[in-house]
Amino acid sequence: MTLRSSWLTAPALCLALAAGARAQDVPKNDGWVTDLADMLSASEEGELETLMESYRSGSGHEIALLTLPNLGGRAIEDVALAVAREWKLGRESVSDGALLLVARDERALRIEVGRGLEGAVNDGLAGRIIRDVIVPELRAGRTYVALRSGIEALHAAAGGDYGPVERATPAEHRGNPAISILALVMFIVLIARARRRHGGGGGGFGGSALPWILASQLGRSSGSGGFRGSSGGGFSGFGGGGGFSGGGASGRW
Repeated sequence: MTLRSSWLTAPALCLALAAGARAQDVPKNDGWVTDLADMLSASEEGELETLMESYRSGSGHEIALLTLPNLGGRAIEDVALAVAREWKLGRESVSDGALLLVARDERALRIEVGRGLEGAVNDGLAGRIIRDVIVPELRAGRTYVALRSGIEALHAAAGGDYGPVERATPAEHRGNPAISILALVMFIVLIARARRRHGGGGGGFGGSALPWILASQLGRSSGSGGFRGSSGGGFSGFGGGGGFSGGGASGRW
């Protein structure tokens, strides 16, 4: 390699090494909410995940939340931009995504907006969401309220409806086992009496599938069937956008 060619390749090598370092600094996402600072309980995170998936389902836009213990000495603007690009938020063709980043130790936060949403969520509006919606709740110690309110404000600003919630909690489909068993016994007694009254063969069920149908219904009503009504909804990865140019706003609490 000649001296001239080594000078030409040195800048490219430096850029490649810098890009590799930035990629390593970006945390891996684990859903719509990546709570690395442990600012939310498991149930709170689950509620936000459902809300954010519903919004993506109804609007197509992708808005994610990341909490970090600290920024590691970096500017929050640099971190948010690197994360939004690396995660490829928003649909590939329009980059209609946004990221809410919260740094716990620095008490700093930023809304990073993709190019496809800059018209709806401009810098001034992003700043007002931070100052008027999120920061007052964080200062009051209501972390979940702050983050949920901020996400909902971003959803409202970006536009679009919420889609149907596909996941159901076990409690929503879980009946009272004692009442279910009593109803089952009463139903069997009534069927047996009717069969005897009409000469149905000594009260037995013979080859009838009725007992198995009833048992199946009992199992479902008592909750043994798990998450009923689910049609596989949930986080399936971001859309492949990542077109971010630094639009958004930052703040502190």
